[in-house]
Amino acid sequence: MMDESYSGLDAEFYDELLEGVSDYPFWKELVQQTSGVSLEVGCGTGRILIPLLQEGFVVDGMDRSQKMLGLLDKKADAHGLSVNASIQSMESMNLGKTYALIFIPGFSMQMVEDRSAFEYALARFNRHLGPRGKLAISIFCLGRNWLTMGLVNGDCGKR
Repeated sequence: MMDESYSGLDAEFYDELLEGVSDYPFWKELVQQTSGVSLEVGCGTGRILIPLLQEGFVVDGMDRSQKMLGLLDKKADAHGLSVNASIQSMESMNLGKTYALIFIPGFSMQMVEDRSAFEYALARFNRHLGPRGKLAISIFCLGRNWLTMGLVNGDCGKR
């Protein structure tokens, strides 16, 4: 089942919300060091993917939001780019190919709903990595205060 966390106006203003984020050089360097095709999971509207394609890198995209991928297609067309992006969730992705690098920038990994889904996503990433493939995930630590405030269920830290 696809998620529409970013639908309607959320998707349209997504780029503006992340305008000040300056992580592109990090992801570019990682892709640059990789031999083979890379996959950006949670590619959204192409904040990272479009510039990588403009620079000639071979990168596929994947996102669970149809609205975000629709905006990605429009941006790619405006730049004269062809983009290979699939609508799938991390937990059930089945792209039929492997990648030298799978990377998940921004807050995408924090969108996973619970520990079980997180584990399924990691297993799916593993199945899609080629020999000696690499996985890079942007993770943010919210700190213990978030757990005690009841804003997060605390499930991810328990076994």
